[in-house]
Amino acid sequence: MEGDKVKRTRQHQRIKTWSHRKLITSTVDGCVVVRRGRAQDIRDDQRRSRASKGPAFTKAILYKFDRDSMDAVSLLARTLRIPPRAVSLAGTKDRRACTSQAIVFQRIHPSKLASANTELNGLRLGNFSSSRHPLRLGDLQGNHFTLVLRHVRVHPDSTWSLDQSLKSLRDDGFINYFGMQRFGTGPVPTHHIGRAILQNDWEGVYHLLMLPRDGETEDIASARRRWFQTRDAQEALASFPRRHTAERSILRAFSEDRHSHDYCGAIRTIPRNLRSMYLHAYQSYIWNSMCSLRLASPDHFKPMVGDLVPMAAGADGPLLDSRVSRGDQGLHFMTHSLITSSFFLQIKNVHILTEKDDLSKYNIADVLLPLPGFDVLYPTHFIGEKYREYMLKDGLDPERMRRSIREYSLSGAYRHILCRPANLSWKTMQYEDDKAPLILSDADILDGIPEPEENKNGQHMALILSLTLGTSQYATMALRELLRVDSSSEHHILLSQAIQPTVEESDTETKHDE
Repeated sequence: MEGDKVKRTRQHQRIKTWSHRKLITSTVDGCVVVRRGRAQDIRDDQRRSRASKGPAFTKAILYKFDRDSMDAVSLLARTLRIPPRAVSLAGTKDRRACTSQAIVFQRIHPSKLASANTELNGLRLGNFSSSRHPLRLGDLQGNHFTLVLRHVRVHPDSTWSLDQSLKSLRDDGFINYFGMQRFGTGPVPTHHIGRAILQNDWEGVYHLLMLPRDGETEDIASARRRWFQTRDAQEALASFPRRHTAERSILRAFSEDRHSHDYCGAIRTIPRNLRSMYLHAYQSYIWNSMCSLRLASPDHFKPMVGDLVPMAAGADGPLLDSRVSRGDQGLHFMTHSLITSSFFLQIKNVHILTEKDDLSKYNIADVLLPLPGFDVLYPTHFIGEKYREYMLKDGLDPERMRRSIREYSLSGAYRHILCRPANLSWKTMQYEDDKAPLILSDADILDGIPEPEENKNGQHMALILSLTLGTSQYATMALRELLRVDSSSEHHILLSQAIQPTVEESDTETKHDE
């Protein structure tokens, strides 16, 4: 086993990897000597190995542009040559936006992340720090938005001014629906996939993800056809675009196992965050349906016997102050929470209104509806029955949401019917050029780009909104309340088909989370 230093180093590494570091190697007179390690020696060697790779988890701020969150994770995993499961996020952000969010990497040294910035298209990493654990969906306290609406005009027949509409949004809030992003804009809604997972219908999940469908681009449609015609997982995997993470995960599992019958096993190779999104989409679908039924009832804007309210009703929602500054490592953000979100209230903190309660002490903003789960209370009036009715149609029981596969068990949560945005401010700006930026992204600020100046002689008017929303509250729903426009996925698909698919600042938001 004689040789130069490089060859000996490789031999050391191979032996340690093969023996799971239970053998200790050393170099004596140019030769690699192998011996069985003592327990303490093995622990010391493992400790040195972990230290050389950096902290157990490294937290950073991810800035992205023209990429959705799952696509960004896939790009980061490919660039860093790590599995996607080694990257965790607290939530997903829109593609057509300039967004900043926390991200955690497992066993990746900050210097490696910093150097990767030169290879990332549309992404930037910065503000590195060590962390003791990864992120999970929901591990954030809110989002701060800056939005630009162009070509703003007040309808001539409207009895409300622009300021009156915005003050109403600030003071009265909006219906706290889950936005269309929760359910996807593709031909197969994500809540259909979540429903099939909860039904333990693994073959059904597979078909929902893999079957050809209308409305897709030719490259994806061709990849789907190739898979069902040839059943060659390797060939189909090579033809599927990298952004289709779920489909590629299934094909990779089939190609490694050499068969395509273990649907459950293949689906479990899909990144956990993505599988969780499917389940949360089904919960969100049920919640939206129940919210519509509750608000369609007589005296719908008054609390009623059987409603759920927080024990300390009237508490404010979450606030988040987000700012950006320059830092030694590139992107550097300062965020801090002011008030904790009430989204994940426990049962002991939820009260069911009865005839003994003074209903005049409560208002509709206090009323909660549960997301289905095994650890939540349901309203005791007609809405509780509607939960059972709707879910039984899907072969599910809202009282029995535990599953044999633990990660598919849903404990549930609570959500306010109404949402009031925090820190809502606005201004108008005259402009001429539709492509000229009217606000700065975080990256623009770090790069020292000056603030856009208003063209007071411009023919068009833009409305610039700034607001803070809590966990899983949607700016698209606030805009729907303000603009009175259709927010369905079908409507937005038609809009996207009607315009050139370019990402301009008028379609984007600047968004921060913690």
